[in-house]
Amino acid sequence: MCAGSLLYDRALERMSTAGDRHEFRSLFSRLRACFESADLAVGSLGAVVADMYPPMSTIPPKYVDGHYTNAPSAFLDAIRYAGLDCLALSNPYNLDAGVRGISSTEREVDAAGLVASGLGRLKNPVFEVNGIRIGVLSTTVNAYRTEEWITSEGVDRLLNVHSSESVKTAVDEMKAAGAEFVLNYLDCRSSENSLDLAARKEQAIISAEAGVDYVVCIRPPLVSRRIVHTTADGRKVPIATGIGALLAGPKNYLDTPSAILRIVVRRTGEGSIEVDDSYIPARRFRLYKGLANAAVPAHRSYNPDFDQDEFADTLRVVGERLGSEIRIDPSRTVTIDSDLRPQITPAEIADILEVRFSRSDVRSLRQKMHKPVTVVAVQKEHLVDGCAAVLAARTIAGVVPGRIRPGDPAAAGAAMAIAKEPVPGVPTLIVDDPGAAFIRIASAIRRRYSPVTVAVTGSAGKTTAVEMVTSVMKSTLQTLVVKGNYNTPRGGARMIQKLSDEDEAYIQEVHGGSPGTARVASRMLRPDIALITSIGDAHLQQLGTIEKVIEAKMQIADGLEQGGVLILNDDNEYLRVQNPSVTTLRYSTSDPNADYAARDIRQHDDTVEFDIVHPDGIASVLMHIRGLHNVSNALGAFAVAHRAGVPVHAIVAGLSRYRTRSVRQNLVDAGGYRLYIDAYNSNPLSLRSAVSTFCDIPVRDGARRVAVLGDMGEQGTKTVENHTSAGEYLAGMPIDLVLSQGEGMAHTAEALRAAGAEVRHSESVDGLIADVRDHLRPGDLVLFKAAGSVDLVKNVVYPVFGKVV
Repeated sequence: MCAGSLLYDRALERMSTAGDRHEFRSLFSRLRACFESADLAVGSLGAVVADMYPPMSTIPPKYVDGHYTNAPSAFLDAIRYAGLDCLALSNPYNLDAGVRGISSTEREVDAAGLVASGLGRLKNPVFEVNGIRIGVLSTTVNAYRTEEWITSEGVDRLLNVHSSESVKTAVDEMKAAGAEFVLNYLDCRSSENSLDLAARKEQAIISAEAGVDYVVCIRPPLVSRRIVHTTADGRKVPIATGIGALLAGPKNYLDTPSAILRIVVRRTGEGSIEVDDSYIPARRFRLYKGLANAAVPAHRSYNPDFDQDEFADTLRVVGERLGSEIRIDPSRTVTIDSDLRPQITPAEIADILEVRFSRSDVRSLRQKMHKPVTVVAVQKEHLVDGCAAVLAARTIAGVVPGRIRPGDPAAAGAAMAIAKEPVPGVPTLIVDDPGAAFIRIASAIRRRYSPVTVAVTGSAGKTTAVEMVTSVMKSTLQTLVVKGNYNTPRGGARMIQKLSDEDEAYIQEVHGGSPGTARVASRMLRPDIALITSIGDAHLQQLGTIEKVIEAKMQIADGLEQGGVLILNDDNEYLRVQNPSVTTLRYSTSDPNADYAARDIRQHDDTVEFDIVHPDGIASVLMHIRGLHNVSNALGAFAVAHRAGVPVHAIVAGLSRYRTRSVRQNLVDAGGYRLYIDAYNSNPLSLRSAVSTFCDIPVRDGARRVAVLGDMGEQGTKTVENHTSAGEYLAGMPIDLVLSQGEGMAHTAEALRAAGAEVRHSESVDGLIADVRDHLRPGDLVLFKAAGSVDLVKNVVYPVFGKVV
């Protein structure tokens, strides 16, 4: 992510200072989601940071002469808080505090956890981003008063004054350090006349011809055309001639919009680098949701409070000024309650269900008969004005939580209802099974669209696989996937109502833990690709036996589209022996003859590298994950995306960007402890995978491995057997201490004691909290693993360590 100017000025300092304290974080709080989504985030700071010199607000304006821009170190803390990684510091104000100010700025930027570019002794940094080395250059067309403050040798060493020779020297230096892509922030401000558009283009072309791969021109507050220059050696170099001022004081450019560039850099199959860029409009508000002078992205994916009308002028102005050669960032975050789209009319619903409204209901509906309902809802919390309310006590997935009662539709302003009997005050279609009617309506909506549809199920790993598939697919296709776990047919039916003609891919997790749910979901979704990650002793409480679990999971193939494919994990003992009657592909970390096979797996401290042998060749992958089970999940995601037609190099790039979520396989440092948090779910398969990965993580000298465990879920009649087996497995692993809680874990603790392992078991959560506090030592590596219903993070991690995830 590339942000425009961060302008520190007198007004900003005064509004953010009370006594000797500063509060700048609130200015950036709305930008965090944007910058934290990036692997590398860069901004341009037009100030020095020299706390030994007077603050701006204490010096009379006549002495400043418009050229004293000294920000406190607290401002850098806020910039780091916002999620920025690197600051382009080459600008006309470099010498506002002399050479001492340069040294102070470089030191303070480093102390804040940021990297300086364009200023100081290490002014041309190179970053490794998911296997690609990126150089961030910062140059200025104007170095103010250099003759008064610094020698020519000092200028060459500590500043980056823009010229063909200086840029070429810097690019050569970066390339020697391994840089494969060089970005230049070109500051086009001047102490007298800042560069106009023609002059900015001219200077940017100098950078491009000197070897730079992307040029971002800085001249606040201007947002101007993004162009592409073809160099003499045939390279196409994008040039953003102006992206505006992202932040300044309330009297400076308050109503002027800006743009944040999102630049995707990928390695192609031939080894070259390709670039895909887009933009995120942004503007500053005098007051936004209680925040003064806040900079806010005008984009739904990065701003949960985004209102199209509120940002209409920002969207229009930024789009017009940047031009048609760059698109708005297509990213989006879809929640179960966002992106609702009216899809279907009461008349169409009646035709689908093959029932008719009464004559009085037809008269009541009038024009509404042919107007799409806002949403088809089966739960009270989803009722909105103009919706179709489905009064179902149950669906195939079981009892409907928060079911709609007869008085609810009229109170919510529903346009119609679907029920077993007339609903007071609302036109009603009478059906025998409202729950089945809800699924039929969703199935009809799904048939109107043609995205590549992926359905994923499994006893363990399915949510991780969905996240990995999403990370890959969204890089090249507009992808619909919900944030959160809504994997029942009921959740899928709500998701389908978010589809649009623009969606090129749709990914849906499928619950296969109740009889018939995967079959119903598959026939409703009509997937092109179905993936099963694993089968094991999960959902035994609902299904009874492992044979029933296998049958339930395999039903995900029942609704495959013609020409569709089922992808199976061949490392799983139950899936390996399945021979379904549909086209089937298999993936494996152990069998080199599988359709998709991993080989040469190399686990490092927090990354893993491996090769994938696939039908079209071999791909080398680097991922920020741990454990063989996650290599398997990545293989499954690769197979899905490859089958969907995503280019191999884009799949590799998407996998490299994947990061685990907060309660799933997340290693964090907290108060001297290292916590491996994998508390999203637990069953025998996922517990063994988590423990195996945990035991592969190196421990520091003198530290211990400690496992904090809660019950596994949905084990039914095998609760005692499987928890006992877990204890026997744990006893053979290099774990120094087990702290457990729960009825099931009591059997695990008993098996551990019988094997001579050190274990403490508590009957209550409070007792487990006390054990964790009393028996951990600084430096320990600690695993947290339990079923989601135990909520180990909220109930144990937070009380002991605070909100670390």
